[in-house]
Amino acid sequence: MQTVSLKIGTATPKSLVVEPKPLDILSKLYAFSQGGVMMTTQLKKAETKDNVLSENTAQGVYQKLNELMSNRASRLTRWIWELLQNARDASMGKDSLIATVQCLPNELTFLHNGKGFTDREIAHLIFHGSTKVEEERTIGQYGTGFLTTHLLSPTIDVSGQLGDSWFNFCLERKPDSVEALRESMDRAWENFKVFPSLQVPIPDCFTTRFVYPIEDDAVDAVEKGIAMLKQCAPFVVVFNQEFSRIDIENRGETMCFE
Repeated sequence: MQTVSLKIGTATPKSLVVEPKPLDILSKLYAFSQGGVMMTTQLKKAETKDNVLSENTAQGVYQKLNELMSNRASRLTRWIWELLQNARDASMGKDSLIATVQCLPNELTFLHNGKGFTDREIAHLIFHGSTKVEEERTIGQYGTGFLTTHLLSPTIDVSGQLGDSWFNFCLERKPDSVEALRESMDRAWENFKVFPSLQVPIPDCFTTRFVYPIEDDAVDAVEKGIAMLKQCAPFVVVFNQEFSRIDIENRGETMCFE
């Protein structure tokens, strides 16, 4: 409500009440409501887009994992090459890269000292998809090939460096169903936390750690992969400029190739 004071001649000022027009009020209410509708619509569109992309990603991962398991016998050693390739993609220069494979009876750990992660790379690692735009020098970091390491275990404990901080989360990919995969990826993203330091620190000089729990059905993949690495590691170091050293720590036995 608006009050207007008028002075007529020498008379005492009078207050005149100017009532707002009903049409003005309705126009403002309509404009306000339309803004709210537009905002709600945009939010729903964004939510729908995220859900569809997440479902498509889960569908792709589900199909790839089932294909992998169907041809498991012919791919038992591929996991070690994928881990080495991912380490190579993170190299910070010639003769700078150190990679270590640690084997315990119920666990396999892979570490390297390449460059740390970015938020985008972590998202690609969790929400695996085929649309990742890769730099020309990379072989396929956290792309389709990385799924091959699930031959060792459906679960990977991932730790690494992010800027000046550290992160950790559990990545689980059991090919039970598309919906279960989607939920597990969402859960991994929610559990992705950044810390000043890790509760279980990564050994000095390393920036990345993947830990695979090993069940009985994966022992053959571990043994054949390690045997292959022992044969080929000398050639990897000699003919690949990025690698400075590859270490294998296998149940008390340590081998170093440089």
